[in-house]
Amino acid sequence: RDLHSFPTRRSSDLAERREMQALRGQFETTGVATSGLLPAQVIGFVGFLPGISRPTEIVLDKGSVDGVRVGQAVIIKDNLVGKIGKVTDRRSQVALLTKSGWSFTGKTTKTNAQGLLVIDGGDIFLKNVVLSDELKKKDLVVTKGDQKISGVGFPPDLVVGEIVSVEKKASALFQTARVQSLVDITGISTVFISTN
Repeated sequence: RDLHSFPTRRSSDLAERREMQALRGQFETTGVATSGLLPAQVIGFVGFLPGISRPTEIVLDKGSVDGVRVGQAVIIKDNLVGKIGKVTDRRSQVALLTKSGWSFTGKTTKTNAQGLLVIDGGDIFLKNVVLSDELKKKDLVVTKGDQKISGVGFPPDLVVGEIVSVEKKASALFQTARVQSLVDITGISTVFISTN
């Protein structure tokens, strides 16, 4: 018996067990259609220094040969993790909800206030919400849905996070809420790419 192959076999078994747990958890979630989900292992973190900074991107072990395309949503259960930003044959890079410079439409679940979710400076803001709409702390913010006919984009009702603060001034045209993601990406080994 080759002793050198034993540790590799154990780590492979452990990876398979983790993927099966993630798959079971994902398919028990009723809010997201599971038929077009591709499981992917997180194999790298970009911009992550433990105790100093949060990751801004992750690298996955799936690429264009697996049907992955730029712009597809990446989720865990019914939570939005980010979107595919770059793709090679066998790898893809995901822009997380901490990577500045992108935006998409969203709404609150309790009051149906609609606005533009903007990622800025590592934080998520729900902006351009009219003053007549009500924003409440602890209300969940979800994607409004912006999928294109090609299937790229976010399906509706993926959880982005919860409102932690609201900025509202009577003299302004709009109000803004700061939103915090419910996902700790550093503790996750398997995510799902929406390939619908």
